[in-house]
Amino acid sequence: MHEILAGHDQSICSSISRAVFKLRTQIQDRILIVFFPIFAKSIRTQSPEDCAISIANIIRHHETEYLTSLQASYSNLPDTTFKDLRRKLPVTRTLFPWHNTMQFSLSRDISKELGIGK
Repeated sequence: MHEILAGHDQSICSSISRAVFKLRTQIQDRILIVFFPIFAKSIRTQSPEDCAISIANIIRHHETEYLTSLQASYSNLPDTTFKDLRRKLPVTRTLFPWHNTMQFSLSRDISKELGIGK
């Protein structure tokens, strides 16, 4: 489940808009990743379609940066990192694919929905 909460200074399809994004991703009903990016982007649009494409491109860019940094930080963790959490968290046999976090792509899902290319 992906959810985007966007706030903006003006109407999202006005000539100039400043959008701020908050991303929530829930994976297999167990892991909730909340991403509060520290960026705001000014968008100049002429139509709602241009606005949608601009927002999808912004999300794609920042999502790729975030997932790359997430994957890099988890690829160097030792096996003992989560041992202390085993008693505090519920036991599950479902493993999260830390080696392949790029398979979860909000921008890819949005592009499919909008029917736009990269």
